[in-house]
Amino acid sequence: MAWSPDSQHLAAASWGDGGELGAASGGEVVVLDRSGQVLARRSTVVGEALSDVEFSPDGQLVAVVDGMLVNYRDTPLDVTLWDWQRGEVVLRIPLTGGGASVAMHPQGRRLVIAGGDRATVVDLSGGAEVATMVGHGSGIFAVAYSPDGSRIATGHEDGTVLVWDAVSARPVTVLRGQTTRIKTLVFSPDSSRLAASDSRATVRVSALDVDELVEIARAEVTRGLTDDECRVYLELDTCSDRPS
Repeated sequence: MAWSPDSQHLAAASWGDGGELGAASGGEVVVLDRSGQVLARRSTVVGEALSDVEFSPDGQLVAVVDGMLVNYRDTPLDVTLWDWQRGEVVLRIPLTGGGASVAMHPQGRRLVIAGGDRATVVDLSGGAEVATMVGHGSGIFAVAYSPDGSRIATGHEDGTVLVWDAVSARPVTVLRGQTTRIKTLVFSPDSSRLAASDSRATVRVSALDVDELVEIARAEVTRGLTDDECRVYLELDTCSDRPS
């Protein structure tokens, strides 16, 4: 499910089934208003599943991850951009590296598609791939764009969260502490914190702002940080670069 940016509409996607459990059905995405009335509906073919949805910043489009159910597993096919008010699919993006989750750039220019072992950034003006983020062995099941557009977070099957620079597509922070699949990632409105929930219903909130991390370190750490730790946790080349 996903709320529109103005909080007036809710998009909800369902899997459907392949027919083994009775009447065969496809997946479905609906847009509802705050009273629960269905305003728009798009159904897929038998056995096709919809695994994630995301509104564009203006609320006019809904990005949907389409897949095919095979032995109760979702095999990614493509991502579609659906103009729900006009009832039209305006762009279809074939998936080359898998797809389990999508996130929209805060200005709507780009879409990041995460799945398999990578996250791919796509330019929505024509569907061209502009960046690919690969750097972790386990599968990616969650992705989020920071509200300021500067970072992308990916959540992995082993509980690791990677934070990437959205322009260079390079990892800048590795967040550890959870050991099961990351299912949802949410940045705070000011982009300074990141919440991650996993399959054990554990939620961890991590500080991303360097100044806040320094204050936490001053209060909690009982020894100095090594240069390697400063590079990983404070995004500094050496500990001597940290604020005094």
